Amino acid sequence: MSKIFSDEIKNVPYPLPEGWRWIKVKDLVEEIKSGFSCSKKYETTKDKGIPHLRPNNIGYFNKLDLSKIVYIPFEKFNKDGYNLLVGDILFNNTNSKELVGRAIVLKEDFKGGFSNHLTRIRIKKDIVIPEFLSWILNLYWLKGEFLKLANKWIGQAGINNKMLKEILIPIPFKNNQPDLEKQKQIVEKIEAIFEKIDRAITLRQKALEN
Repeated sequence: MSKIFSDEIKNVPYPLPEGWRWIKVKDLVEEIKSGFSCSKKYETTKDKGIPHLRPNNIGYFNKLDLSKIVYIPFEKFNKDGYNLLVGDILFNNTNSKELVGRAIVLKEDFKGGFSNHLTRIRIKKDIVIPEFLSWILNLYWLKGEFLKLANKWIGQAGINNKMLKEILIPIPFKNNQPDLEKQKQIVEKIEAIFEKIDRAITLRQKALEN
């Protein structure tokens, strides 16, 4: 069992139901690592390079958007330091003010890198499941919590790794251990709702076309 608490949490956002605890992101993860930049002048074609994920690839509500992909030369990619594996969370650390803070979970290994405007989060699997953490991050984005916290410039906002590590996440516990089964049940309910929404949108679009 991994150590959970790094320090005492005094100022919590609000009281949690019985069996839940506030845990800092830094105590839920094995690693938080930002990506690397690559100048536009080095961008190349699919046959000559490897995908380099950017903020536009972090879609809405936990969806990876590969409709537009940038490719960079193979020699610009350090796969040992910036590889992407199933279960990795990609967090959009820098973007326009309304988009900063979105996140997605990779459903399979991804052969490519990611920009410095994205942060790769690898979780402690005995404390939290990646989908649960990613949905909580997306909830915070939707509520505007990251915009309140972010450093702001003209047209942009940013969340650095130090800020991200201190964010509080509500975690369910059972018998004094993180309740992974409860997390899984919550994720399944959320994703079932979004599947219904997606189907409704598709049916509406078809109806409009007809």
